[in-house]
Amino acid sequence: MAPVSPKVIAPFCLGVAMHLGFFIRGEWHLRAPTIFLAHALVFILLSAKQLVSALPTWHGVALPFLDRAAIKQYYQRITTHALELESIISAQKAKPIVMNDLLYQMTFDVLKDIGFGQANMEIKDGASVLGGSLSILGPTTPSPWILRMAFALFPGAWNIPHWFKFLAFTQSIVEKRIQSEPESVDIASFFIEDSQRKDADKISREAVGGDCGVILLAGSTSGPSLILLFYCLARWPEHAEKIRQELRNVDYNDMTALSALPHLTATINESMRLYPAGPTFGSRITPPDGLNCEGVYIPGGIKVVAPRYSLGRLEEAYEAPHEFIPERWYSKPELVKDKRAFAPFSMGRNSCAGKKVAMSEMRLTVAILVSKYSIRFAPGTSDGLLVEKNMRDQLTPLPGELKLVFEKL
Repeated sequence: MAPVSPKVIAPFCLGVAMHLGFFIRGEWHLRAPTIFLAHALVFILLSAKQLVSALPTWHGVALPFLDRAAIKQYYQRITTHALELESIISAQKAKPIVMNDLLYQMTFDVLKDIGFGQANMEIKDGASVLGGSLSILGPTTPSPWILRMAFALFPGAWNIPHWFKFLAFTQSIVEKRIQSEPESVDIASFFIEDSQRKDADKISREAVGGDCGVILLAGSTSGPSLILLFYCLARWPEHAEKIRQELRNVDYNDMTALSALPHLTATINESMRLYPAGPTFGSRITPPDGLNCEGVYIPGGIKVVAPRYSLGRLEEAYEAPHEFIPERWYSKPELVKDKRAFAPFSMGRNSCAGKKVAMSEMRLTVAILVSKYSIRFAPGTSDGLLVEKNMRDQLTPLPGELKLVFEKL
């Protein structure tokens, strides 16, 4: 049997793999919505072609819930949740605090608010249910068929019950959202309205739960990204100080002003270079005729995976690739040898639709906390090194415990 997994490690891999003009999307993108359908056997019987034609296509479309006016509304609501986080930290009075659950809960609250227009929706253990579902995705990402078979034949084995709990959880959110008017503009309305059109078929109606589940999974990257970002700020406090100086004459309520701060944005970029939100996730399949990439011929039908975690550390792409140097993204461009190796939100017409929202959330959270506190690792935590040492890849990264001390300035 001929091998179907040749290895090519080069900066151009990420850029090539993310452009669908060359590649076919991998199994997860073609079949992911069906994983959420209520009846597990449905996605074993349906072909990828049937699914693609039946499900809504929204990537690359100008969506009203992601235009500038909507993002400004989201920013105001994100501010509310970030200030709630700050009030919890303030109440600790410089005592050590484990940030993982706090940041997961904050980002879930943001997701619930802007994703489903229900800031006050009571959802018990929502963040933990979402985390439990991710625990089964990471190990099975290379072979989605394992999950599809396990869902149908072994629903009680291993961590599979976590997934069905997540399905029920997603469905309950969708039902609550359908039965109530959104308090403000939200993302779910696009999928719900599409499923309720007169010509919608059964698959489209059932798949709305899958689309909303994808919203939750896509939004789940914000929590670990913030955990790892604050890990970087505590490990390299000189960069927190540089951000603090940038913020001196800036109102963090001004989204445009924050986005113009070079070191703030560069610190986020550098954190995502070393600790990407999707360390190894994402694949493409080469077209039938194959593809020639800078002298490297890749045969047709080959799955191409471009792991961002590895590419972010390539010496061919970066000077001092293992060092945390935010300046490489604005004042020292010579430290980036090949920009094609950096695409934390993917690229092209299928880049992350929520990029602007995610960046705004990270900028705002950092701005609020860095402007009010000095940040350091809690005593006895080995300078936070367990955050990296205990980190697992489960579609998104699952960092180890991050225990910090916030001292008011």
